Amino acid sequence: MCFALPLKVVSASRNKAVMEDGRKVNSSLVKSVKKGDWLLVQSNLAVDKLTPSQAKSIRKALNEVANELKD
Repeated sequence: MCFALPLKVVSASRNKAVMEDGRKVNSSLVKSVKKGDWLLVQSNLAVDKLTPSQAKSIRKALNEVANELKD
């Protein structure tokens, strides 16, 4: 199973972005990517742009799932 993760852009160029965790992703599917944007990333491909609120909600849900799996 693959998850798409919300990650923050630390730098961006034409069709590539470097994310907060250091991974380099292809951002060609998302328009106007710039530093500070939140992207939904799956397999090093940005599939959508998120609002900060959306990113926070997704991260919270993923953390809750991870915590349940630990128990």
